[in-house]
Amino acid sequence: MASEEVMVSEVTKRLRRQLVLSRVSLTAAAASVLGLIGANGAGKTTLLRLLLGLMRPDSGRVSLFGNAPQVALRMHRVAYFGGGARLPPTVRVGSWTGLLNPRNSTSRDRRQFGSLSRGQRQLVGLRSVLDTRDARLVVLDEPWDGLDPRSAEWLSARLRDCRDRGAVVLVSSHRLDDLASVCDRYAFLHAGRITTRTDDELNSSAHAESLRLTFRQLTTEESNE
Repeated sequence: MASEEVMVSEVTKRLRRQLVLSRVSLTAAAASVLGLIGANGAGKTTLLRLLLGLMRPDSGRVSLFGNAPQVALRMHRVAYFGGGARLPPTVRVGSWTGLLNPRNSTSRDRRQFGSLSRGQRQLVGLRSVLDTRDARLVVLDEPWDGLDPRSAEWLSARLRDCRDRGAVVLVSSHRLDDLASVCDRYAFLHAGRITTRTDDELNSSAHAESLRLTFRQLTTEESNE
């Protein structure tokens, strides 16, 4: 099995004639968590959608487990969360109750999905996606958004579990403290380009703050070029 299960090679992508990604290259290995960090509009979601075959690059190559995304997604289980569970608002929580309250999974909740709080909707979506325990690839976009501390801790533990059973995990988030609790490597996206760092290259005694300093340094350097 190749060590790099996910590969992006020299990928360029424009949206509405605007350059979003410029010759981006990235690899992610099995049994690891890669954190994707960037400002709003930096192209993080576009990159994830390219990996999932929801978009095609203008140039360059995307490979999942040695195949094009469209082929790989038919061969392997993938867990994808794109932010917020999008169930129709009139659907009853019903069988979802156990996802909101694991200690009382047999109860029935007659509330409509649209009546749940933002954080509850987020948690329902995440639990339904991450219940795919044999997923070979896990891709999450802003998964901690809206979660309370207990739910955030559950998510971090679940991602570490995915990593430990050998999945490739890619997570895009602005929540640097949460990323620091699960990631082995980081990809900083700015001005259409990527710079990667590993745990060993960051200050482990102040990990999240080191991520902030690294991002500020990289974005300042690239803005001044």
